[in-house]
Amino acid sequence: MRSLSGTCALFLLALCSLTVRADPQPEKIASGRSVYFAAELGTTPDILGMGFEKNLSTTDSNGDSHRVYAPKAVDVAVNQYDAKFEQIENSLLLDAHGHYLFVQAGVKASSTRRYMVVRAYQVTKVAKLLAEGRPLASAPMYASKIFYGWALYVVIEGDSTSFTADIAAELMTAGANLSKAIKTKHLTSHVHLIGLRPRKNGDIPIAMTLDDVKQGFETAPEPQPIFVEYSLLQDLVVDSIPWSMNKLTPGRYTVSVELAVMDTKANGKAWDVGSKPDPLAALVVDGQAITSCKQQDSIESHCLHDLVIDVTESTTLALHVTESDIAADDDVGDTVPIVIMQSGLVPGTPFELRTRRQLRSASLLLTPMH
Repeated sequence: MRSLSGTCALFLLALCSLTVRADPQPEKIASGRSVYFAAELGTTPDILGMGFEKNLSTTDSNGDSHRVYAPKAVDVAVNQYDAKFEQIENSLLLDAHGHYLFVQAGVKASSTRRYMVVRAYQVTKVAKLLAEGRPLASAPMYASKIFYGWALYVVIEGDSTSFTADIAAELMTAGANLSKAIKTKHLTSHVHLIGLRPRKNGDIPIAMTLDDVKQGFETAPEPQPIFVEYSLLQDLVVDSIPWSMNKLTPGRYTVSVELAVMDTKANGKAWDVGSKPDPLAALVVDGQAITSCKQQDSIESHCLHDLVIDVTESTTLALHVTESDIAADDDVGDTVPIVIMQSGLVPGTPFELRTRRQLRSASLLLTPMH
């Protein structure tokens, strides 16, 4: 299971048992590992020591239940806030999340969709099973801990062809702009609250910091069960859920450009007497300058942004930059033309262009239009 954003994953994610995928790749989750699933409404310490199937059912295919350990537990006081992201990458947890979290958030699992779960939570108490003696029965896993406090779960979903691993990585660095980033990437979000109530009516805010949660929500007077830890007694073979990387394909894209010019002309003289240069940047597509813009009094230029171009198998792209002057424009430099489809450019990721003469640096961002 891949850990995201530098934190250990708390979830292993699973596919709904009714979902059908073509040629799924098996993945083994080793015995002795722990997995963490959202706590169902009404969860009590009685579940500690109870045996569970992979779909979180307490009964096996014969309808029998299995108590692995007696429900003896001890409460441990905790004070921990955290926010974690996780891609759903195998069939264990889409089953488990589909069992409760997805249902409560209004999400229906599908093999043509991709999902990420975000959880901002405060833990104030942990009920820990005292697993004494040998197991009383056999089961794939058993409930070993219940975590209490409050939690804000966000289920983010999108089509498998557009919600890629690259976009998931971008969301993990969005911070306070997560809600905006979800909309920008044309994804859908669903919020499920445990032990929290919004202070205002309307859309539920997506809060990632403790201060934002306190500002946007009231907490329940008593800590609530927010997630359960299950300990695996058996190796579990599950199906992996592949996440594609962004691939460049012919189509319509928006282009944004960032560039910087050298501090002086090639001869060491200032671009403009008493002021910084006025770089005039032209976007050159298939040998033709299709648009240009001027950045006033700046070494850098950011004015070429959100320009729409059509990319084919042979489309070329380059930049040409001059220093705009009343008397005469000075040539700054340009970039080596690239054939976009052969460049190795990844949509949604800045791509560095090779610059010439007094053009210090230049990068472009190509974003597919949906």
